[in-house]
Amino acid sequence: MIRIFNSRGLLLYEGAEHWTQVDFDGVDLEDAQLEGIVAEGAFLYGAKLRGANLRGADLYWCLAIKADFTGANLENADLLGASCQAAVFRDANLGGTDFRINNLGVGAKLFGADLRTSSLVEAKLEGALYSAATLFPNGFDPAAYGMVEVVWSCPQK
Repeated sequence: MIRIFNSRGLLLYEGAEHWTQVDFDGVDLEDAQLEGIVAEGAFLYGAKLRGANLRGADLYWCLAIKADFTGANLENADLLGASCQAAVFRDANLGGTDFRINNLGVGAKLFGADLRTSSLVEAKLEGALYSAATLFPNGFDPAAYGMVEVVWSCPQK
């Protein structure tokens, strides 16, 4: 059984046996302690992960469309192939976070993501996909980091 607690020991979620069974659509996981968690393919559509500790988390191919990672610690997290369209990464720690091309040749999808107040200097971004709607920190040049621009429109739910 999966149990998720916040930094104060409060139980935020209890349920499914495996991450592939978990649907966090809109679930509030603020301050969740998820360091090192293996959650490949997790469904995080619209999940509220503000302030969550996801340091070293394996979020390979996760669906984090419209997820809120404001203030989250994603240091050295694996987001290879992740779908992060319209996700919010304001003030998130993205040092060493891996958004690069995965073994299937697809980079993380950051179309329309808000990365404005995140530090991307140490993030691994080569091959990550972005759009004209992606918001970057002032002066950040995605092409200099090997990111690939694509045409995209925001998904409706």
